[in-house]
Amino acid sequence: MKWISPDVVACIHEEVIAATGRSPGIRDRGLLCSAVFNPLATFGGEDLYPDLLAKVAALLYGLARGHPFVDGNKRTAFVVTVVVLRKNGLDFVASNDAVVTFNPP
Repeated sequence: MKWISPDVVACIHEEVIAATGRSPGIRDRGLLCSAVFNPLATFGGEDLYPDLLAKVAALLYGLARGHPFVDGNKRTAFVVTVVVLRKNGLDFVASNDAVVTFNPP
């Protein structure tokens, strides 16, 4: 499985902000690292998130809800999700309407 680093997520965030014209910056580096590394957590030698899709879902949730960035958390979470899936040979397929209305709980 190919994963992503907090530094790469921060670079993706910079690109997202540059494209959308919002406020840049990392609000909390600890929350960023937590969002990236939590999906890789184990307990008793077992992965807490047993497969790639569970790990990516946890990453998406951590970035979107943890708010590690000043602005653009959900947009960054979405792009990072697509990047990680593609790095692992999976395509993300959704209609434009679904992408535009994306709003995780």
